Amino acid sequence: ALVRPARDEISKLDPNLAFPYNYRAKIHMRKNEYAAAVADYQKALSLNPNLPDAREELTRALALLRANR
Repeated sequence: ALVRPARDEISKLDPNLAFPYNYRAKIHMRKNEYAAAVADYQKALSLNPNLPDAREELTRALALLRANR
């Protein structure tokens, strides 16, 4: 519960950091919020295209989003 507000505050302080978006996308995935996860993975990758697992996770999120429509 405290992690989410702190993470969101980091994004507000420096919106050019990729890791808060990547982390938030992982949380969305665990909650089956695939559209939100896709948006956050895309934002994270736009800020840092070299994030280790973000591209694979984005592909997974897109597949799950399509499958659950």
